[in-house]
Amino acid sequence: MKHANPLSPSRSFFLAFSILLPGALLSQARVTPVSAVEEAVVREAKSHSKVMEYLDYLANSIGPRLTGSDNLDLAVHWALGEFKKMGLVNCHLEKWKTVQVVFDRGPWWGKMAWKEGGKEHTACLDFNTPAWSAGTKGVAEGPAVQGPSTKKELEENLASYRGKWVVMPLSSRGRR
Repeated sequence: MKHANPLSPSRSFFLAFSILLPGALLSQARVTPVSAVEEAVVREAKSHSKVMEYLDYLANSIGPRLTGSDNLDLAVHWALGEFKKMGLVNCHLEKWKTVQVVFDRGPWWGKMAWKEGGKEHTACLDFNTPAWSAGTKGVAEGPAVQGPSTKKELEENLASYRGKWVVMPLSSRGRR
């Protein structure tokens, strides 16, 4: 079983937003500063905002950051590095707890093998699971069946899929 790095994702997330969100809000709002410090903060937010750059990197380069995932670990270390580049001092990650069940989803691969008409066949498969979906209680085995091609077919044959791996073709939206 894999154990994720016991960091505090919620604290890192809060810290990132407590630093980045005001800049985003100030860059869009009309603010009348009352002190030289406030004026400098507003000027920095309006002329050097990196909010979209950071959002793009987190969303498109690192991707989903589910609890206990490798991507969350990557994101908190990236944020820590960014804070240090900004000149913040005493930046560090704090121990949170060990996550027993990790949520590293993403593509997995497998192979299906069967005999038909005395001839052996194989097919390579890509597996994907939705975020936060429950895992199996250990190794799960069962026969594989072709999935339905219509909602009506699904409804008519729903009971026959129980206990089986339902193999779905690639949809037009790229989901399996």
